[in-house]
Amino acid sequence: MKAIDDLIAGTADIAVYRAGIGWTSTVPDAPVVLSGSFRPLHRAHRKLLQVGHEISGDPARTQCFELSIANVEKPSLIRDEILTRSKQFHQEGDTLIITREATFLGKSRILPRATFVVGYDTAVRLFDARFYEDAEGCCGVFESMRTICDRGCDFVVGGRHDDNGRFMTWEDYDCPAEFQSMFTSIPASDFSDAISSTKVRESR
Repeated sequence: MKAIDDLIAGTADIAVYRAGIGWTSTVPDAPVVLSGSFRPLHRAHRKLLQVGHEISGDPARTQCFELSIANVEKPSLIRDEILTRSKQFHQEGDTLIITREATFLGKSRILPRATFVVGYDTAVRLFDARFYEDAEGCCGVFESMRTICDRGCDFVVGGRHDDNGRFMTWEDYDCPAEFQSMFTSIPASDFSDAISSTKVRESR
């Protein structure tokens, strides 16, 4: 699988798997992207991407899952683990993008004009400075977010239940005014599934 080997070796930025078709290095144009570790892939991932795609307003855009082999807080994935997780994406129309980009600043470089579908906690972490230190020469959160915006990217945010059972949406977060237009909140009526990969693993 040359696309994966090139990605791991650092000679390619991306590998793309399309169910029923196979591996390629062709990047979808302006995709709608749900990033995750997919350990495992579950129904909420699929529903969140579907709703995010609908909210994006353009049915012609490709729905994509994205798995990064690098992670800010975890060890990098090895080849066998990448291939194991990729086997979950076997339904008709599934598209999986593999990258080496641990941050959305990096993802926006190789996926310009993407709409990133994220959960509430992930969206909040976009404004956490430790995830962007020294990235691409940017010196802070706002500079990084401006770069993401300049690349034509935006975000659709799904809510979550907090420890008290309250459902939190993006409207509950005090987003800096400069970046509010980059974010669209998914109403609780459209998505409020409390399932998580951790809960799925614990139930096995």
